[in-house]
Amino acid sequence: MSVATHELLPACQVLFGATVGRGAEFLETLHEDLVKQVFRKRAAETHPDRASSAGLDAGVMTLRFQEVNAANELLRRYLAQRASAPIVVAPRTGTSPRQAAARPAPRPAARPSPRPSPPPKRPPPKPAEHFWSGRLPDRALPLGEFLFYSGHISLQALIAAIHSQRVQRPVFGQLAMQRGFLRASTIATVLSNKRPGERLGEAALRLGVLTPYQRDVVLGLQMGRQHPFGRYFTDTGALSEVALREFVRAQHLHNFRSAARRAS
Repeated sequence: MSVATHELLPACQVLFGATVGRGAEFLETLHEDLVKQVFRKRAAETHPDRASSAGLDAGVMTLRFQEVNAANELLRRYLAQRASAPIVVAPRTGTSPRQAAARPAPRPAARPSPRPSPPPKRPPPKPAEHFWSGRLPDRALPLGEFLFYSGHISLQALIAAIHSQRVQRPVFGQLAMQRGFLRASTIATVLSNKRPGERLGEAALRLGVLTPYQRDVVLGLQMGRQHPFGRYFTDTGALSEVALREFVRAQHLHNFRSAARRAS
């Protein structure tokens, strides 16, 4: 599978934080051990099983965990593609004295003929998309993962949908100010003391300017005001409204059966 560079930036931001470097310079520093190490840390931080013990919203944790898993898979495939790319060796320049002696004398230069106009450039080919061909995991799946693991959307489409939802989601700081939990000056202080990859709500909680209850209220407002996840696929024409409703029913049935098997 060929992965375009611009498709990797959202995945890098999910694992390494929003301040990650852009372009090929950052991608050249990536290696499998680094991605594996960061993924394990981010997966442990965002695993849904941690929600109840840490007092976090389970829906938010599920979405974050979904983002981390999808980003890790895309970056691992990019590294595998980069490792298997053939190395092109440029031909050597210069000739030996024997080769130079055997070379015939150059012919007189012919009068240059007018060059034909170059053909129009073709657009670069669209990278091949990766579709899951295995079995559905025997666990509860969010809608995006269910669509991917059931083979109805590609991994790139899943990443794009997650990124789109994050972009249109209301800003945490604005919602906290609207509720009277934080002031603009306090938010500026939190941002200046925020750790790389740390979210604003987590940083405010760590610095003691926001309580766990206040953070969860703001996260709940974010979840309530953001577009439903499946809307991305209907807006882009990837799925019809009827097809999306059928997939949602199939997702609920899968999650119910998976929970029943685990409980038995």
